[in-house]
Amino acid sequence: MYKKISSTIFFLLCLLAFSSVQAGPFSFLNPVYQLLLRSSSVSNLNVEKSGNGTGIVTSDTAINCGTECNEDFEKITDITLTATAATGSLFTGWSGGECAGNATTCTVQVDKTSAITVTAEFTLLPALTVSLSGSGNGTVTSAPGGIDCGLDCEETYQDFTTSVTLTANAPDTNSYFAGWSGNGCSGTDPACTITMGSSVSVIAEFTLTKDLTVIVAEGGSVTSSPSGVLCPGDCTESFDVNTSVTLTAEPDTDYIFTSWSASNCPGNDTTCYVSMDVNKTITANFIKPNLTRDTAYVLAPDTPIKQTIDLVNDKNWYSFVAGGQGTVTVAFDFPNSANGTEKDWHVQLFADNDPDAPDLELRNVAVNKGDSFDVDLPAAGTYYFVVSKDEEESTIDYSLTIVASTAPAETELGNDTLAGADSLAFNTAIHGNMITFDDQDWFEVSTGDDPVTATLAFAAPGTEKEWIVSVYPEGGDIEQALARTAVMNGSECLVGLAASSTYYFVVSDLTSDSTAFSGRPYTLIVRDNAGLTVPVPETERNNELATASPIDFAANDSLTGQSELSIDPVTDNHLADDIDWFSFSAIADTPIIFIFSTPESNIPWKITVHNEAGTEISTFWGFDGSEKSVTIPSTGTYYLVVTPVKTWIGATSVANSSKYTITRQ
Repeated sequence: MYKKISSTIFFLLCLLAFSSVQAGPFSFLNPVYQLLLRSSSVSNLNVEKSGNGTGIVTSDTAINCGTECNEDFEKITDITLTATAATGSLFTGWSGGECAGNATTCTVQVDKTSAITVTAEFTLLPALTVSLSGSGNGTVTSAPGGIDCGLDCEETYQDFTTSVTLTANAPDTNSYFAGWSGNGCSGTDPACTITMGSSVSVIAEFTLTKDLTVIVAEGGSVTSSPSGVLCPGDCTESFDVNTSVTLTAEPDTDYIFTSWSASNCPGNDTTCYVSMDVNKTITANFIKPNLTRDTAYVLAPDTPIKQTIDLVNDKNWYSFVAGGQGTVTVAFDFPNSANGTEKDWHVQLFADNDPDAPDLELRNVAVNKGDSFDVDLPAAGTYYFVVSKDEEESTIDYSLTIVASTAPAETELGNDTLAGADSLAFNTAIHGNMITFDDQDWFEVSTGDDPVTATLAFAAPGTEKEWIVSVYPEGGDIEQALARTAVMNGSECLVGLAASSTYYFVVSDLTSDSTAFSGRPYTLIVRDNAGLTVPVPETERNNELATASPIDFAANDSLTGQSELSIDPVTDNHLADDIDWFSFSAIADTPIIFIFSTPESNIPWKITVHNEAGTEISTFWGFDGSEKSVTIPSTGTYYLVVTPVKTWIGATSVANSSKYTITRQ
């Protein structure tokens, strides 16, 4: 055994002796020596990463973890490790191998034979993500800055204690902020504050709205469900797009509701359902029913009046003024022959006394579709015609016409120029007929020693404005027309005529189909409105309080104006965007009735009354023939302001529709 030990010692000594030999027959033993030496003098350094973030750890030697996280080092070696966080992450500290704290570098002393493990922790930085939703338009910004969403909707913060305030903005007038959702904000307050202790996702919802405008000229009110419209007063409201809105019309005392302007709300149902897919304007029409003599509608001679018989309130009253003793023809009709052939309608005639007294009933005639009869009127004065129906049926439309048998007719084929104009007296109807599609009828009217505010009244078959009436001064200069308006059955308009002058009223037809033309009858009346004065024209440009046109209502009963035109550079449409101001004096506690007239009966204008300081005290919508009573609160100067609310398209609409007249009673 000793011999074996001695041999081993001898072998090792020889191996040690030869370890420094670089050449010679035993040089092949040198790697073995190195291996034995290494196995007893190295230490292993292992780097690990933890946390939900990302990053790398490098050393000043061979560690690059990342990819190379384990390395052997000689004993008594100082290794410096450096932690580098990736974008969006933060290095939060060391552990193991005598490394601690959150400094990004750590020095490890390798002086042991055992392996050393060092752990670097990386944590994700808190990120704020904003999303936009909904049908509307809007943005979200932040303080401190970083978020400007729609463009920049995500931001990372370096501090877990950072406080961020988000603000929702809806710059579009037809959008609004509807509320927050997500894991950071809630509610509808546009401002939301978040502490960035972790990543947060927030959704801001914006809703598109559409405007509903209700127009009530007079005689009632309109409310909405959902709430918002209470007109008159609050007549425009914004609703979420595609909201179903229910409008309800409520007539005032002594009025009834007749119709909506919306095509999807036919008839006289007081409820109208509106889907707010686009901005909409809807008119509610009310009338004071002519159920008694005191509320009778005025019948002009030779002018048909169309109305509905309501069998719950089955008597409609009409007043008619006769200039003297004579005979008139009463013509009755209704459009639907299916209403029967029995004479179950009645037209009664009363004198202007107590209509309930039986002995004052002049006639009571049973009629049906197309019937007419003559009535002798014993003297000048007011008479009342009453229409009723016997049977209990549904609501039925009808028409009533009082034809003045003394009305003259035009001189056909001779009055198509100024030289052949027929003479036309005030307050006397004249019958005409367009015998060809390009026929023109000229009528001459002369005034006396005083100026005249005349009413032009027109009657003809049909329900469309297919006629033009022009008014020319003496000489018939068509470039100097006082008025040119499209008319239809029942149309009326005011025109001022100077004293001791001759004027020409010219009727022409807008129908252009010569092959289908077979003659078109009409009736024209020019009434001398006793007591009315010639309308005072506005003085342009009276588009603000400082340049208001002065009106002396003590001397003149009416004013006339016209909306000046501009051109929309985008659509090339004419725009009636002129606003007219008129100043007038008034006495405290004095009610003033304003009557508005315009050639287009279905187009609204907004009329407001302002005090001396320019503050609005009353508003009403002006349609052709509408009235408004305004009580003046104190003596002083007031302003009447007229604003058009329609975009006029095309030269015909501009010429016919941008003029108006306001008369004070």
